[in-house]
Amino acid sequence: MSKRLAGGLLSVSVIAILAVGLLYFGKSERYSKEDKLRVQMRVIAQSLQDYAARKGAFPPEREGLGVLVAEKEFNAEGLKDPWGQEISYKCLKPGCESIRLASRGPTEGDSRPSADIFSLEVTRTHPVK
Repeated sequence: MSKRLAGGLLSVSVIAILAVGLLYFGKSERYSKEDKLRVQMRVIAQSLQDYAARKGAFPPEREGLGVLVAEKEFNAEGLKDPWGQEISYKCLKPGCESIRLASRGPTEGDSRPSADIFSLEVTRTHPVK
């Protein structure tokens, strides 16, 4: 085999290895962001449970997650998902006895149907009497 052919095969092999590595890295980065989102939403849910324990109910939908900023439990950036989108807050039952937190996830160049990438439903726990 000539040195030129061997050098060309080596170059192609290196490019192929780098391409596979980049594809893997791209997927692992997305999965790590999804993991971060799950943890982040559980922390927000716990803060909302604490709020409900203090105030007797979850915040009304019109106030939403803004009450956590007002009470200095979070800054506004802490209430955005890893892609920079605001996490949504919705009351599911009258009196906000149950709420839903959701994230759409990445939106730029996204071909998925309009659906949340992750959501979490939280029901207020009542203290034991």
